[in-house]
This record gives sequence, structure tokens and C-alpha cells, in this order.
Amino acid sequence: MQPNNFKGVYLLAVLAGTHAIADAQRMAPHSYLRKPIQSRTQLVKQVKEDPIVAHRYAKHFGVSDKTVVRYFSSMRTSTIQKTGKYKVYNYRENGSIEWKMLTLKKGEKIFLDGSGRIAMRMSCGNPMLGAREAALLDEETPVAKIPDQTPQTFVNPEPEPEPIPVPPPVVVEGPPNIVAVVPIAPETIIPPVVVPPVAAQPIVPAGGGGGIGFLPILLGAGALAAIGGGGGGGGGTPVAPPPPPVPEPATMLVLAGGTLAMCAKRRRAKK
Repeated sequence: MQPNNFKGVYLLAVLAGTHAIADAQRMAPHSYLRKPIQSRTQLVKQVKEDPIVAHRYAKHFGVSDKTVVRYFSSMRTSTIQKTGKYKVYNYRENGSIEWKMLTLKKGEKIFLDGSGRIAMRMSCGNPMLGAREAALLDEETPVAKIPDQTPQTFVNPEPEPEPIPVPPPVVVEGPPNIVAVVPIAPETIIPPVVVPPVAAQPIVPAGGGGGIGFLPILLGAGALAAIGGGGGGGGGTPVAPPPPPVPEPATMLVLAGGTLAMCAKRRRAKK
């Protein structure tokens, strides 16, 4: 073979190999990744080194590039367990993001997030969770400051009144109080004095008979004897006589009237 022909065959082989490598690295349309990957390490490396890929994921999840790297570092590889319809997000050439329901076969390689959910297709790097579903917290996003809950204070508050001091109780030491018990004498009950009523005697004119001139005196003497001498019986203990009763005014008037009548009768008899 001539040397010129050998050089031509060599060039054709090199071009064929380069074209095969380019076909192997060619990604499907609307992919997030720009190069194929086979592990989580390669995924994180591509996001760190390729700013275009990092921008696509940051736009999709609405967070910074650092948060995307932190989120992908928590993923692990797995496979589809059952053939079926799954939501897959696509990145358009114009920068828009949309999702479609695609049929994924059993055994396709995927990434699971820290919660065990299907998060991404490994072949193209297209996410299978939206921003709300992933709910990533961006470390660089400022957190809203919580308003101060301390109570409001016044510059010139009114002074509180000072408490009035209470003197301590005075304790006087001394002998205990002695209370003398005085016996109470029983009350003496004095029986009531019953004075029989004395009827007023009519005045008899002189010369008339009648021996009743001394009747008022006898009645009065009998009443006094009855008052002063009651209870004279047998062998009982002698009891002190009660004090003499005070005669009532009506009784004294009757006795005085009887006395005057007797005196007038005697004077008439002497004449």
C-alpha cells in the first residue's frame, strides 16, 4: 500500500472514532445535563464545573447553585421498580421549563432524594420533582426577621406609690392574766304578802246599838298577827321572819277612817 493511501485510511479511522465518541456523549433533546453521567459523584461534579447546567437546576428549583449541590449530594442511585407513567420536567432551548407524563420502563436508572422519593432520571438529568415538591431551603435566602415581642416601655413612666411601712407587733412579756372567779350567791326569793281587803264600816249615829265599833281594830290586829306568825308547826328548823310589809295607801286610809269614826262615837256617848 502506498504511503498516501495509508494516511487516508488513518484519517478516516480517526474521524469515525471521533464521530462515535460524539454520538456517545450526545444528550437527548431538552435535557438538563450536557454530558452523560453514571453516578452521583459525576452529577455533582458537572453541576460544579458547568455554569450552564448549574443555572438550569437553580432556575428549576428556585435556589442558588450551592443549594443545588447540597441537594444533589444527598441523593442515591436506584432503578424504576415498575413500568408506568411518571412526571418528567424538560428544559427548552428558549429557557422555558415544562413537564410531561412519560412512560419509564422497569430497571431504568434514577436518583432518589434524601426522603426516598424519585427525584431525577440518570440518563438526561431531568428532574421528576418540582420546586414545590422538593421544597428546598436556600441557605443564601434571608430569613424573615421575627418582630420583637418585648413589651413596650415608656420613657417617663408614672412612679409607683411607695408602700406604707407596717410597724412590727409589740410583744409584752409578763405574768399570765389571772382571772378571779367570784361565786354568785343564790337569789333570795321573798314570798308575796297577801293582805286581805278590809271593808269600810259605815258610821253608826249616836244612840244606835251595835257592838261593831272595835271590828276594824280587831280585823287589823288579826291581819298583822297572820302576817307575823305563819308557819309555827312542829320540829322544823326555825326560819327568820321576813321583813314587815309596807301597808298599801288604801289600807291606811281605811284604818284611819275607822279610827276617826270610833273617836267620834265615844265623844257623842260622853255627852
